[in-house]
Amino acid sequence: MAVPILIIVFGIIVILCIYYIQNKKHNTIILSLKQDIYKYYVSKQFQKIETETMNDLLLDNDSERKKIIHELHENIGNKIVAAKMQFGSLPHPEILNSNPYVQGHLLLDQVVNDTRQLAYGMSDKELSEFNIMKSLKHIKHTLEQEGKIKLGIYFHGLDKTLSHELNLRLFRMIQELITNTLTHAYASQITVQLNRNDQELILTVEDNGIGFDPRQVNFIRGNGIGLKEIERNLNQIAGSVFIDSTPGHGTTITIQIPLAA
Repeated sequence: MAVPILIIVFGIIVILCIYYIQNKKHNTIILSLKQDIYKYYVSKQFQKIETETMNDLLLDNDSERKKIIHELHENIGNKIVAAKMQFGSLPHPEILNSNPYVQGHLLLDQVVNDTRQLAYGMSDKELSEFNIMKSLKHIKHTLEQEGKIKLGIYFHGLDKTLSHELNLRLFRMIQELITNTLTHAYASQITVQLNRNDQELILTVEDNGIGFDPRQVNFIRGNGIGLKEIERNLNQIAGSVFIDSTPGHGTTITIQIPLAA
């Protein structure tokens, strides 16, 4: 009798050991799973915090970049352009051919171009928001505040948005035409008109200055004060320029730019 009882007790012990081992393994597995779940949760929380932090930094950087680009276009850039125009309206013709004037004018051109390139390098998206009318109004305000000249600005048919590139090219051409007028025409009034129809854009810049003989335009280019920038822009967009001027009767310059169908 003692042996069967011993066997039974031994069997119970074995069963209990097996149960204990299996239960321990089960608990270990559950604990391991809980730890893995916790680690995953903590990892996700850290990722969330990291993502939110990076988004905040990107938003801050994007906001700062937009502020800088806005300053370059709407404040610094326009002030440089206005300074160039004022510089070009010096009253004595002999000054215009002096070396300090020529060098100073070239430096201002370089500053204008460097400012544009800086803005280009920062973001094309922000440049797409460039507002030609707002920039021209800023120039108008600056010039008229000095009491040197009246600048009329008229846009017609521009209910459809122009491309970002065309906006910038138009602004540069208008800028150069106004600068040339201030430099050479001794005008008291400049009128800028931009009209759009289905086929083309027509830009007209008219002044009541001293006028000139259009046949001498090559001579003007030879002195580095003509339509070089305008020609460069028009060549890239298949545009054309027409000059109507008579000595003593002012000047009208018309630029035609075909629009893509």
